[in-house]
Amino acid sequence: MSGGITRAAEGSLVTMVSGPLSALDQAEAVLKCYSNKVVYLGDKPGAAQAMKLIKNMLSAANLAIACEAMLLGAKEGLDPEKMLEVLNAGTGQNSATFVQNPKACSPTHLRLRRSDAYHHQGFEGLH
Repeated sequence: MSGGITRAAEGSLVTMVSGPLSALDQAEAVLKCYSNKVVYLGDKPGAAQAMKLIKNMLSAANLAIACEAMLLGAKEGLDPEKMLEVLNAGTGQNSATFVQNPKACSPTHLRLRRSDAYHHQGFEGLH
């Protein structure tokens, strides 16, 4: 399943399933109690798990690049709130900048972590 705590409370999760279609037919009513979308990915065991891993990989990549973009903006003197306003109004919007946690992308939050990491690894940039 996918959607987080807020969507779970709303009953609007997305549930990915795989396996025998007959099992889905039996379980779908229960799944719909917490999911507004049930996606059948085929009868191959593990297909739903693979999809969840792919989704999580993409989500993590979005968060990482959004944080890098916010850091770059901070180095250029841009206001983080204004940056998020612009990003979320166009094609730069993603779960990291809009839904997930904009604070995770804030330069203040990242500055300590990034500068320490780069310093310990001998990198010259981003501090």
